[in-house]
Amino acid sequence: MENKENVKQFIAKMSKTLSAKTTPLQCLKILADRMRGKHLKNIGSMSQIIDDLMQKLSLTSQEQALAFIAVFDRHCGGRPSDIEDIASYYDCEPLEAMQLAPALREMLSKGMMQVVNNENRITKMRFDIDDEVTECILEGKTVKARTAKMRKFNQYDLCTQVSSLVNDRDITTESLISRTERLEKEHRSLALVKGLKAHGLSVIDRALFYEISHDLLVNEDCDTDIVRTLSDIFDNVLERTKTRRMLINGNHPLMKAELIEQVGENEMRLSDDGKKLLFGKDAAVYGVAMKKLDRYAFVDKIFDIMRDTSKESKRRQYLLQRKVEKLEDYNKHLSFIGKLVGLDALSRFVFYITASAFTDGGSYRLDNLDNIYDKHKTLIEKNKFKQETHPLMESGGTHQRRLLKQHFHRPHREGQGDFPRGRHRPLHRQTLVERHDSSRQGGGEKAFLRR
Repeated sequence: MENKENVKQFIAKMSKTLSAKTTPLQCLKILADRMRGKHLKNIGSMSQIIDDLMQKLSLTSQEQALAFIAVFDRHCGGRPSDIEDIASYYDCEPLEAMQLAPALREMLSKGMMQVVNNENRITKMRFDIDDEVTECILEGKTVKARTAKMRKFNQYDLCTQVSSLVNDRDITTESLISRTERLEKEHRSLALVKGLKAHGLSVIDRALFYEISHDLLVNEDCDTDIVRTLSDIFDNVLERTKTRRMLINGNHPLMKAELIEQVGENEMRLSDDGKKLLFGKDAAVYGVAMKKLDRYAFVDKIFDIMRDTSKESKRRQYLLQRKVEKLEDYNKHLSFIGKLVGLDALSRFVFYITASAFTDGGSYRLDNLDNIYDKHKTLIEKNKFKQETHPLMESGGTHQRRLLKQHFHRPHREGQGDFPRGRHRPLHRQTLVERHDSSRQGGGEKAFLRR
């Protein structure tokens, strides 16, 4: 009886203390001191004080108040909180603390809290107090009810969340599929989700695309390791091996859709089409400006295509052909493209890469044909140049030289930043695709350009 009387007296005393002049911070301190280490069940005696806190913070339930007290107390120590932290704070089991999960989500939606670790699973989320709410409490102001000022979830957030699932060793392939599907369903309005589904890709293929995209977002200069990524995605060795074989052979659904491409034997990256799907109107910032180029930007892009494909051995000729045809299709307004009718795609590519060198006052070496063709085809093409039977050398290459001079001649002044792109060394005047045997000087065979 005496204990009950003491409790009543305490409540009465607190009720007087918690007057309209009591700040939210004072209110939080009183509740934290009384409730830290106490089970969630033992809150009956604190109900009136909790109700007062709810009024000061514009909270709508005791569960919200209880969750806020724990997270705010830890926030003052510079620590975010997950469900297990809240359970430890109240000295209860995590299962009991899970009763506060709906309240945490409600406060997220109201902008009272934020998640600091890009997680979408309630048990893995780490919660912290919104900065604006903290400022109100410290300034002694009542926190007014408001709508969350949350940043709009975008395609980059989706890639980041799927990547966190891919790299979580505790998640099975089946769980990865179901959670990726759930994320896509929650954010089905995203153009990225709609675009991938329009290609008829499976969930696991879409998850692979998100992971490759995330690698690009983290480091633009880093390609995605095939072996490591597939190990993270697939539990089953057979499925992992099957997918790896498809990627190496170039018949993976993402490759057929031309959204990713292989780089070398063990790496992959987003293709230009993949970047366009991911970045949308911002794709040009990531080097995906392919349409309506001027003549110099066109041959610069050709050089980039050759550089990006140089690691690829098994499918290089196929990839170069597809890419040059696509680039030409995007830039039909350039008159010189139509004047090369009759040449195959790779011969046109040789012309364009030669033009790229020509704009810098340089030349293209015949030895570098192995960046375009496989070993056998390189020998054949070299012999055509030596015997002057290559299509680019017909009629002495007069037509091609005329095209170069007409469309790509760019006067160069010595001493003014020789060849700004730094790709080619200046060479003496020679003819376009004449064979030049410089073995006497110890050099290799070259296909030169006349300035």
